Amino acid sequence: MRKLLVLGLLLIAGVAQAATTALGEQTWFQRDSAGKPIISFYFYWSNQCPHCAAALPVVHDLAVLHPDLSLHSYQLVGQPDNVARYQVMASALGEEARSVPAFFLCNTMLTGFDPQVTPRQLESLFDRCKQHLTTHTSLTGFNGMQPSPIVMHLPYFGAIEAGVSSLPTCFARLVTLMPLPSLPGWWPCWWV
Repeated sequence: MRKLLVLGLLLIAGVAQAATTALGEQTWFQRDSAGKPIISFYFYWSNQCPHCAAALPVVHDLAVLHPDLSLHSYQLVGQPDNVARYQVMASALGEEARSVPAFFLCNTMLTGFDPQVTPRQLESLFDRCKQHLTTHTSLTGFNGMQPSPIVMHLPYFGAIEAGVSSLPTCFARLVTLMPLPSLPGWWPCWWV
């Protein structure tokens, strides 16, 4: 039993080492014969995740719309090599591989999917990365995600701007609405 466990750990370590070796500037982009950047876009997903299912057509449309985007799509369920690659890529960026869908583009990681927000974030990140690589030889100095206000429209709460509405503000709204029978157990402000 111990030998099997050790063998399994060595296999995972080997996969993780191989994925680590693969990271570098070539992970994020390459240049075509004319010197134009071809940007790599990594998409990690699960076939058991409804948000992933919603993200799949958006990701594929983005890849079709931009021929200078190279899509690498990895389904994670039952695929330990893909899981190890996801963990290594997240770790290399100082992040944790906790949820799907996960998107990696130009040294930046995004997780989760909101059909109103995520496509715009990905498109903006791609455009800014492409522009940066058009005038620079590497991603050095590239700031992945620009802070931009994300406004969520929540039932009973109205518009809440992520990063601006504090927990006390949300709590005050929630206390005001406590008598409503549809709210028990629903705490959307924790996601803000």
